[in-house]
Amino acid sequence: MHTEQSKEADESFVSPTASGAKVASISIEAAEVFLGRLDEKGTAPIRSALGALQDDGLLIGVGVLGPEADQQAAAFVAVARERRRLRIGSDLLSALLAEAANQGLRRLHVTYDGSAAPDRLIRGSGAVTARRVVGRVVTAVILVPGQH
Repeated sequence: MHTEQSKEADESFVSPTASGAKVASISIEAAEVFLGRLDEKGTAPIRSALGALQDDGLLIGVGVLGPEADQQAAAFVAVARERRRLRIGSDLLSALLAEAANQGLRRLHVTYDGSAAPDRLIRGSGAVTARRVVGRVVTAVILVPGQH
Protein backbone atom coordinates (compact mmCIF):
# COMPACT_ATOMS: atom_id res chain seq x y z
CA MET A 1 0.00 0.00 0.00
CA HIS A 2 1.29 3.42 -0.88
CA THR A 3 0.54 6.10 1.65
CA GLU A 4 1.01 9.68 0.63
CA GLN A 5 3.04 12.32 2.32
CA SER A 6 1.03 14.61 4.51
CA LYS A 7 1.67 18.27 3.90
CA GLU A 8 -1.12 18.91 6.41
CA ALA A 9 0.83 18.20 9.61
CA ASP A 10 0.80 20.94 12.21
CA GLU A 11 4.41 21.04 13.37
CA SER A 12 3.37 23.02 16.49
CA PHE A 13 2.10 19.76 18.00
CA VAL A 14 4.69 17.07 17.44
CA SER A 15 5.06 14.43 20.08
CA PRO A 16 8.10 12.15 20.63
CA THR A 17 7.07 8.49 20.47
CA ALA A 18 8.22 4.99 21.35
CA SER A 19 7.84 3.92 17.70
CA GLY A 20 10.00 6.73 16.35
CA ALA A 21 7.12 8.16 14.33
CA LYS A 22 6.19 11.80 14.80
CA VAL A 23 2.62 12.34 15.99
CA ALA A 24 1.12 15.64 14.90
CA SER A 25 -2.25 17.24 14.28
CA ILE A 26 -3.41 16.67 10.70
CA SER A 27 -6.39 17.85 8.71
CA ILE A 28 -9.65 15.94 8.90
CA GLU A 29 -9.44 15.51 5.11
CA ALA A 30 -6.01 13.84 5.32
CA ALA A 31 -7.36 11.45 7.99
CA GLU A 32 -10.42 10.62 5.86
CA VAL A 33 -8.24 9.86 2.80
CA PHE A 34 -5.95 7.63 4.88
CA LEU A 35 -8.88 5.73 6.41
CA GLY A 36 -10.44 5.31 2.97
CA ARG A 37 -7.26 3.74 1.62
CA LEU A 38 -7.43 1.17 4.43
CA ASP A 39 -11.17 0.58 3.84
CA GLU A 40 -11.82 1.76 7.40
CA LYS A 41 -14.77 3.89 8.40
CA GLY A 42 -13.36 5.48 11.53
CA THR A 43 -15.79 7.71 13.38
CA ALA A 44 -18.23 9.98 11.63
CA PRO A 45 -18.00 12.85 11.66
CA ILE A 46 -14.36 13.36 12.60
CA ARG A 47 -13.86 16.32 14.96
CA SER A 48 -10.07 16.19 15.27
CA ALA A 49 -7.28 14.06 13.83
CA LEU A 50 -3.71 13.13 14.67
CA GLY A 51 -1.29 11.51 12.26
CA ALA A 52 1.78 9.33 12.76
CA LEU A 53 4.43 10.45 10.30
CA GLN A 54 7.79 9.05 9.28
CA ASP A 55 10.77 11.42 9.14
CA ASP A 56 10.09 12.02 5.43
CA GLY A 57 6.49 13.10 6.19
CA LEU A 58 4.84 9.88 5.02
CA LEU A 59 1.53 9.38 6.87
CA ILE A 60 1.55 5.86 8.33
CA GLY A 61 -1.26 6.01 10.90
CA VAL A 62 -4.11 8.14 12.17
CA GLY A 63 -6.03 8.60 15.39
CA VAL A 64 -9.33 10.43 15.28
CA LEU A 65 -11.89 11.76 17.71
CA GLY A 66 -15.50 11.80 16.62
CA PRO A 67 -18.74 13.21 17.94
CA GLU A 68 -18.78 14.37 21.54
CA ALA A 69 -21.63 14.11 24.01
CA ASP A 70 -21.64 14.25 27.79
CA GLN A 71 -17.82 14.58 28.07
CA GLN A 72 -17.35 11.45 25.93
CA ALA A 73 -16.14 11.12 22.34
CA ALA A 74 -15.82 8.28 19.86
CA ALA A 75 -12.21 7.35 19.06
CA PHE A 76 -10.57 5.33 16.29
CA VAL A 77 -6.95 4.38 15.50
CA ALA A 78 -5.70 2.93 12.20
CA VAL A 79 -2.17 2.09 11.06
CA ALA A 80 -0.92 1.19 7.57
CA ARG A 81 -0.82 -2.60 7.30
CA GLU A 82 2.92 -2.71 6.61
CA ARG A 83 3.63 -0.58 9.72
CA ARG A 84 1.60 -2.55 12.27
CA ARG A 85 3.18 -4.10 15.38
CA LEU A 86 5.72 -1.26 15.64
CA ARG A 87 3.94 0.56 18.53
CA ILE A 88 2.53 3.22 16.20
CA GLY A 89 -1.04 2.42 17.30
CA SER A 90 0.02 2.71 20.95
CA ASP A 91 1.65 6.07 20.26
CA LEU A 92 -1.50 7.32 18.52
CA LEU A 93 -3.78 6.13 21.34
CA SER A 94 -1.56 7.86 23.92
CA ALA A 95 -1.69 11.07 21.88
CA LEU A 96 -5.49 10.77 21.53
CA LEU A 97 -5.82 10.39 25.30
CA ALA A 98 -3.70 13.54 25.78
CA GLU A 99 -5.79 15.39 23.19
CA ALA A 100 -8.99 14.21 24.88
CA ALA A 101 -7.69 15.53 28.22
CA ASN A 102 -6.86 18.89 26.58
CA GLN A 103 -10.44 19.04 25.28
CA GLY A 104 -11.84 18.29 28.75
CA LEU A 105 -13.22 14.89 27.77
CA ARG A 106 -13.59 12.26 30.47
CA ARG A 107 -14.12 9.13 28.37
CA LEU A 108 -13.35 7.75 24.92
CA HIS A 109 -15.79 5.30 23.36
CA VAL A 110 -14.43 2.60 21.02
CA THR A 111 -16.34 -0.04 19.04
CA TYR A 112 -14.60 -2.86 17.15
CA ASP A 113 -15.12 -6.36 15.80
CA GLY A 114 -13.65 -8.30 18.71
CA SER A 115 -10.28 -9.09 17.16
CA ALA A 116 -7.28 -9.38 19.46
CA ALA A 117 -5.29 -6.39 18.13
CA PRO A 118 -7.63 -3.65 19.41
CA ASP A 119 -7.90 -5.45 22.76
CA ARG A 120 -4.09 -5.49 23.11
CA LEU A 121 -3.88 -1.85 22.07
CA ILE A 122 -6.48 -0.69 24.60
CA ARG A 123 -5.20 -2.85 27.45
CA GLY A 124 -1.63 -1.74 26.73
CA SER A 125 -2.60 1.92 27.12
CA GLY A 126 -2.53 1.64 30.90
CA ALA A 127 -5.81 3.56 31.13
CA VAL A 128 -8.77 2.30 33.10
CA THR A 129 -11.23 0.62 30.73
CA ALA A 130 -14.54 -1.18 30.74
CA ARG A 131 -15.87 -3.29 27.89
CA ARG A 132 -19.02 -5.08 26.82
CA VAL A 133 -19.20 -7.83 24.22
CA VAL A 134 -22.38 -8.55 22.25
CA GLY A 135 -21.84 -11.27 19.68
CA ARG A 136 -18.54 -10.32 18.03
CA VAL A 137 -18.90 -6.58 18.62
CA VAL A 138 -16.92 -5.06 21.48
CA THR A 139 -17.79 -1.69 22.97
CA ALA A 140 -15.07 -0.28 25.21
CA VAL A 141 -14.93 2.87 27.29
CA ILE A 142 -11.50 4.28 28.14
CA LEU A 143 -11.28 6.72 31.03
CA VAL A 144 -9.12 9.70 30.11
CA PRO A 145 -6.26 9.92 32.65
CA GLY A 146 -6.30 13.01 34.85
CA GLN A 147 -9.96 13.79 34.15
CA HIS A 148 -11.53 11.90 37.10
